[in-house]
Amino acid sequence: MLAHRPDHADALNLSGILSSHAGDHARSLDLIRRALEQDPRNSGYLNSLGNALLRQGDLQAALKAFRKGLGLVPDDPDLRYNTARLYNRLANVQREQGRYDKALDFYRKALEFEPGSSQIHSNQGVALLEIGRASEAVALFEAARKLDPGNTGAIRNLGNAHLSQGRVNAALHCYREALDQRHGDFRTHSNLLCCLNNSPDYNQAQLAAETNKRWQGFAGKFQINASFSHQPDPLRRLKVGCVSPDFRQHSVSHFFSPLLAAHNPDVVDVFCYADVGHPDGTTRKLQALSGHWRDIAALSDQAVYEWIVKDEIDILVDLAGHTAGNRLTVFARQPAPIQVTWLGYPNTTGLPVMHYRLTDAVADPPGESDRYHSEELVRLSQGFLCY
Repeated sequence: MLAHRPDHADALNLSGILSSHAGDHARSLDLIRRALEQDPRNSGYLNSLGNALLRQGDLQAALKAFRKGLGLVPDDPDLRYNTARLYNRLANVQREQGRYDKALDFYRKALEFEPGSSQIHSNQGVALLEIGRASEAVALFEAARKLDPGNTGAIRNLGNAHLSQGRVNAALHCYREALDQRHGDFRTHSNLLCCLNNSPDYNQAQLAAETNKRWQGFAGKFQINASFSHQPDPLRRLKVGCVSPDFRQHSVSHFFSPLLAAHNPDVVDVFCYADVGHPDGTTRKLQALSGHWRDIAALSDQAVYEWIVKDEIDILVDLAGHTAGNRLTVFARQPAPIQVTWLGYPNTTGLPVMHYRLTDAVADPPGESDRYHSEELVRLSQGFLCY
């Protein structure tokens, strides 16, 4: 069509859409803008322009295009949907950067254009939960679940909100509901196991049985590394990797920081794998003390696994257990020959390739706790927190 009629507006717009999907952003924008030159008041073309700008990451320009289209056709369903989607994305960016006031404002704007969105309700609830406004978050998660009973993320987050309020049974109910819908969601499995540590209805034997049962459901899903390029050598520095989402203002860092500061860098080479969404002063302090700092917040489990293997870590230490933000699914692939869990979680991980758990005789009395662990317990004589 364009070969015969190079100024055909519909053809220019459609060609621009195809170029955008193909990743040719420069050509896409050129074609759609040429269509708008022919018909500047066409809301469909403005919608195409906004989507093309969104795909190349120009959020503000995309928002301007969508809003201009809505000024022409306020009830255009495509424009309303895309404007809501863009405000939601802008809100997520602000939340990731810790700018919660701006994030909440964008979520509210998104809901003005798409009030029936379960996902936007849930996202706004997450922001509120992260700043301690749990009651408001509960209301949003419940609304999200009502709008879409299949939104397992909203149901899981509702459980997190209940747990933050000390409502253990309500939280457990939500986690089980989410798992009924999506059994393979490891994050919800971890949430449930962490929550059971707070339940008076579960003793250590029952919790161990529940943990082992849940790991069995993941058996065979992870390719376990069976060979390592580096060999034990007492004449070289030991490479120790530590994985945590809590290298920030958090209780884990209060106990980990003195150990990191006191280690002998001539003997131990420390690698910190930080899954920290909002770095702070504590993050910067730990980074300065670490021999090697790896920011893994935006990386997949497979990418983190590959990085650890490339670093040739001798001993890999998990500092989270089943608490929020854990990377146990990285450990399940066994990127290091020796794997240890310590500090962040008061019980067994249940992970078959987690070899040791650091504890003490008070937290885990000899002869009582060992049989409830998949790990071998190593009891530190002066306490596992303040050794």
